[in-house]
Amino acid sequence: MSKEFSIVIPLYNKERYIKRAINSVLAQTYGHFEIVVIDDGSVDRSVDVVNDLKDARIRLLKQAHHGVSKARNKGIAEARYDLLAFLDADDWWRPQFLATINDLVSLYPQAGAYVTSYDMVELSGRKRIAKTAGLDVNKTTGIIKDFFKSASLGDPPISASSVCLKKDTLQSVGGFPEGVDIAEDFDLWIRIALDYDIAYSTFIGATYDRGAQGRSCRLNLPGQDELSFLPIIEKAIQEGRIQKHSVFYAQELIALHQYLNSIRFLLSNQRGKALFWLRKIKTKRLRQKIKNASIFLLSHMPKFVINWIRRWRWGF
Repeated sequence: MSKEFSIVIPLYNKERYIKRAINSVLAQTYGHFEIVVIDDGSVDRSVDVVNDLKDARIRLLKQAHHGVSKARNKGIAEARYDLLAFLDADDWWRPQFLATINDLVSLYPQAGAYVTSYDMVELSGRKRIAKTAGLDVNKTTGIIKDFFKSASLGDPPISASSVCLKKDTLQSVGGFPEGVDIAEDFDLWIRIALDYDIAYSTFIGATYDRGAQGRSCRLNLPGQDELSFLPIIEKAIQEGRIQKHSVFYAQELIALHQYLNSIRFLLSNQRGKALFWLRKIKTKRLRQKIKNASIFLLSHMPKFVINWIRRWRWGF
């Protein structure tokens, strides 16, 4: 019996990209799916573009603008099938993505999540393959043995557009966190990794477009001080839910995101908060020490220098 997938696409003012995303689903070599597009209060022509794509497998649902997590959760609730894949409106899939996921589900039925490798378009327009650490180099598929090692030593092993989840997995961990502006998807991956196996394929099935309009500004969001997943990791360490050999990497992952948070505040010219997050870092790895030193120096540079670096490196 063929497995069937519900593809959830959150949509907010993505007129320029949504047709590309949906067409990449319609072009899949595996055709047992529905597409659930959740319009999150778009005010451009995004909805018109979706309506112009005449395919019975597409359902368009609308809500007031509440953010990507609420849109994804609405899509989960409305999905007809138990296997849910997610595709951001900026991103797109290779034609074999769903076929690859379908094979993973058959090979690893005990897993709670299934992912492919992905590549990404940087803000500069350069394309590169995500570097996923901690995988068995002799296998094209398998189980991620240590999520925290993988996430702390390379690019995130899961992208929101390269993952398929079981509905019961989502229900057990609580879905996407609503009211979270930054790294809301990473919050969910952490909660899943604590309780479930994550099966992977090295096939590059998705492209994450970091250069898409609107994503560059997320690094500069000043409003959210705390990263919601850091307390989850810290609590899991305290409660012994993370195996001893993974605790080191879990702590490194905390330090890495404390560092990234300091950069975010530095780029929004909030030096006090940038230094606050730097001082929270407790890792002793030499690489992190070098990062700490570089950020400390940057935090004392004139604002016009910081603004120049921001425009040169991130384009805003």
